[in-house]
Amino acid sequence: MNVYFNEEQEKQFVDFLSSRYPMRRIGTMDDMTDCFLFLSSKKASFITGSNIAVDGGALLVSSPFDEFFK
Repeated sequence: MNVYFNEEQEKQFVDFLSSRYPMRRIGTMDDMTDCFLFLSSKKASFITGSNIAVDGGALLVSSPFDEFFK
């Protein structure tokens, strides 16, 4: 399904998602980059075979998408 938003709809969607995630914001490229840099550093040298969710707690809540698109 392709969904296209105008500028106002995009802002409403981001606000909607942000209000439902535990961190109350949408992740940024810096959030992802910080995780990648940590995992490639010596501080993470003993981490193996792990899944790290960089999602602001989104996995803790049910999908908000169904509610938004009603």
